[in-house]
Amino acid sequence: SKKNLYTNSNFLLIEPRQILIKGFELKSKISRQVKITNVSTKVQRLNIVPSYNDEFDYFMTKKSSIAPGISQMVTVNFIPTKFIKYETNFKIQTENELLVVPIVALPVLNLEKTDIFPKIISFGWIQIGEVVRKSYRLESKLNILYPFEIVLESTCPDISITPMIGKIPEYGLVDIHIEFKPSSDEFYELKGNVRSAA
Repeated sequence: SKKNLYTNSNFLLIEPRQILIKGFELKSKISRQVKITNVSTKVQRLNIVPSYNDEFDYFMTKKSSIAPGISQMVTVNFIPTKFIKYETNFKIQTENELLVVPIVALPVLNLEKTDIFPKIISFGWIQIGEVVRKSYRLESKLNILYPFEIVLESTCPDISITPMIGKIPEYGLVDIHIEFKPSSDEFYELKGNVRSAA
């Protein structure tokens, strides 16, 4: 019987199983590729179910039949026309299954700013045990609840950042608080970035 799957089937391996597009701008083309591998012992025929979403189109680079052990690439092209959160999917029809690959696309957070968060935050020279706090604001110009997370390349017990994950309200603000309390006389460095948590 045919069934909807958001994961790999017994016949086809889909990589990635979900497409996330973060930080798009209007009318700027974005392309992503999905690799479909035949992991069965028989030839698999597949077709992309036509989409009625004007912002997305899909095409395969080879024929619709793939032999065992062979992969097929599907290119997903996206040209956004609105600053909204897009949630859609594309479907692959096989002889036995209807496979679904979810797609989520989020726009840039704030068109008025090149950087939504400072690239460098300096606390200068601080005495051991002294506590210094700084706050920065994430601002959204979108009419959607925008999920974000702060991703760090390493950890440092003397530097705390809150919140590390959350959601910015529609046309709203979230304050990010950074606290630094050095425990030794050395140079501290912590690298990371703010990104969509979709």
